[in-house]
Amino acid sequence: MKLKEFAKQLGLSPTTVSRALSGYPEVSEKTRKRFRR
Repeated sequence: MKLKEFAKQLGLSPTTVSRALSGYPEVSEKTRKRFRR
């Protein structure tokens, strides 16, 4: 699955998903939890 497709399924931007994958501190814990599910 491509990043854009995954982001669309989560209802997040591709940038946010990329940052969550990379461990950026700007991504909120709530978003990280949503991403992990």
